[in-house]
Amino acid sequence: MTETQQKDIFEKWLSQHKGLIFKIVRSYAFSAMDQDDLFQEIIIQVWHSISAFRHESSVTTWLYRIALNTAIKWTRKERKHNQTETLENVPHVLRESRIQIDERLAWLYEEIYKLDEIDRSVTLLLLEGFSYKEMANILGITESNVGVKINRIKKHLIIKSKSMITMEFEELQKIWDSQNNQPLYAINEKALHNRILSKRKQARHITNISELLLIIVNLCAGSFILGINLFEQSGNIFIYLMALWMLATSLFLLVSRFRRMKGEDQFDRSMHGDLSHAISVATYQVRLSQIMRWNIIPIGTFILLGVWEGGKSVWVVGLILIFFAVVYFASGWEHSIYKARKRELEILKNKLENEEPGENSSSW
Repeated sequence: MTETQQKDIFEKWLSQHKGLIFKIVRSYAFSAMDQDDLFQEIIIQVWHSISAFRHESSVTTWLYRIALNTAIKWTRKERKHNQTETLENVPHVLRESRIQIDERLAWLYEEIYKLDEIDRSVTLLLLEGFSYKEMANILGITESNVGVKINRIKKHLIIKSKSMITMEFEELQKIWDSQNNQPLYAINEKALHNRILSKRKQARHITNISELLLIIVNLCAGSFILGINLFEQSGNIFIYLMALWMLATSLFLLVSRFRRMKGEDQFDRSMHGDLSHAISVATYQVRLSQIMRWNIIPIGTFILLGVWEGGKSVWVVGLILIFFAVVYFASGWEHSIYKARKRELEILKNKLENEEPGENSSSW
């Protein structure tokens, strides 16, 4: 699957099923800060899951599986790292729409939120009309366990509802379905812009440190190795080549840095311009980390050949080879982190391009 195809599928899924995601976000995250966080986690997982979709179930079932599993993991993680600091004054990207919401629906969300994470998932799927078998497949539990949970949940909700207004479960489902055609959330564009600026600043900071560190390390190491070998009049050609390679790498990085900084002027100071700038910096960081990963191969080769030329034992050569192999694979992990950060920004850009923003916010 090409990236263009993946992007098209993602946009289609998000457009057709965003209500599904918001129901889950609202059921698992209570504060605006948590809703921002969980929403981002879910859409990133949806993006990564596209290539694994095999059409063995409906898109809706697949998305529920991805979103609910993400929400459950997120809830458990947040419980372990719960912050006591109040963040009510921090502007949030997602905010509930100003439309009049049925008080019974608000009550229903409150009751769902009181359940544990698995029971919340069962309740959402039950309200959506999934069968026991479908629920079991989505949640990875047995149908008998689903049945036990459903009986307990129905009894709980009906008993609770009697304290407010007498309702049967079918009435609860009707109330739940009534929100399907309503915009549940609006996007606070000012808050979103501030978040983009923060991500851009973070990306530039990481890139600046990476560039300067690589330039200094290669320049100092190359100069030191070259100076020592010239002073000792060493005849090991491979050590000379390694020193020259490192100096050339430092020069290449310095030129790349100047070009990157010069190119920053092309981005305007709008939300989309700042986002494009952030993506550009993230793309540069991905390319830089990939080049430096490849650079491990010639550096390691020169060292191995130099050590072999110097008459060292096979064991020394073997240990050096193992060391560089470990470094190479570890650098792949770092590279994947930069790719994930870039992908987050691209997902956000795709989402914004498919929205029709109003003066201050756009509805979802």
